[in-house]
Amino acid sequence: MAAWLLIQVAETIFPLFGFGDTPARIVLIMLAIGFIPALVLAWIFEWTPEGLRRELDAGGRRPEAGRGLDRWIMAGLALALAYFAFDKWVLQPGREATEQEQVAAQVEEARQEGRSESLLEAFGDQSIAVLPSST
Repeated sequence: MAAWLLIQVAETIFPLFGFGDTPARIVLIMLAIGFIPALVLAWIFEWTPEGLRRELDAGGRRPEAGRGLDRWIMAGLALALAYFAFDKWVLQPGREATEQEQVAAQVEEARQEGRSESLLEAFGDQSIAVLPSST
């Protein structure tokens, strides 16, 4: 997240000082190079109430402590997956059918409007009125 924030700040601030794309590109490359060591250090070390300690020495945690949170996360992911599947295979076809009906109605409306305009151009104000006979 810190790398993303640095990239956003560099992208916003550098043009104000007249820098081209090169400094922002250098920041991105440096952050990409630093990602691997940061990942390794995050894997080896852990923040504890006593400070930064090696992962193996951190101990003091019960293996069961994170299982409740893990179950909540898995349940949330399962619900999200179910929602996206429902949206994809149940709701999406209905939306597509509605959109197609709307497009067809717009095309028909445009066709009728074009027909009316062409008749008006062809005959202008001339029209024939048929009145009922009074006999």
